[in-house]
Amino acid sequence: MNLEREYDIRGRVPAHREIMDGWTRQALAFRSGMAACGRGDSDVIYGHHPRHVYDLFLPEKDAGGPVALFLHGGYWKATELDKSRFSHLAAGLTGLGVPVAVASYRLCPEVEICSIIGDVRQMTAHLARRLARPVIAIGHSAGAHLAACLLATDWKARGFETDIVPAALGISGIYDLRPLLATSHNEALRLDEMSAFAASPLMWPAPKGKALHLAVGAREGDELIRQSCSIAAAWRGCGVKANCEILDREDHFTILDGMTKADGPLTRAAHALSLGA
Repeated sequence: MNLEREYDIRGRVPAHREIMDGWTRQALAFRSGMAACGRGDSDVIYGHHPRHVYDLFLPEKDAGGPVALFLHGGYWKATELDKSRFSHLAAGLTGLGVPVAVASYRLCPEVEICSIIGDVRQMTAHLARRLARPVIAIGHSAGAHLAACLLATDWKARGFETDIVPAALGISGIYDLRPLLATSHNEALRLDEMSAFAASPLMWPAPKGKALHLAVGAREGDELIRQSCSIAAAWRGCGVKANCEILDREDHFTILDGMTKADGPLTRAAHALSLGA
């Protein structure tokens, strides 16, 4: 197997640049509209770094359940990606009464992936304390890896009376980082066998009793599909309510359209997780 080709996600989608530019326009329009009606809180600080910020979008009618946290992708290293490209992905869930936070975090090679995991844990703790609600972790690509890490975190050991992340939605994620050792991505990630193993949620103790929904596009490469199916099967065998959904006709980028509408497949999946939390 040519791992470089399998993990060349942008190379598989020639129109990725146009799609990402569309995200920027949609995100700005959504963010401006939410700010105009007083339902958007921008650049909330959760740490010491300039990327330790998130935006919070509130529903018109709050259903009173968990808050959703969206974590963007970019192989933990794409400096052109941050929360500002993904604001519009809160549209579907806010339409169903769910508050949504969209976060940024530090990137490689400034820090290692273990530090990025620490960032999103810090952000999640901040959000849970601020809103006094559990958090449904949602992530795309590298963000899906981080969402799985949040689900598998022992929050009681971090000072919480309960596990504050009862469920997660992983979209086209990478949950075993070891294959990346043989790719050019590792120039920035700086993983070795030990750190790749340690940062792979597939290798962590499964979060028994929690819920994990995996979604991946049918037009993804074989490795991305395998990654989602593997963690779903492994964790399901250890008592996690885990399932994997392969979405027809979707690639690594178009799959996110399912978050923008209340009746989108990813919105429905995330909403179901929030109702079960």
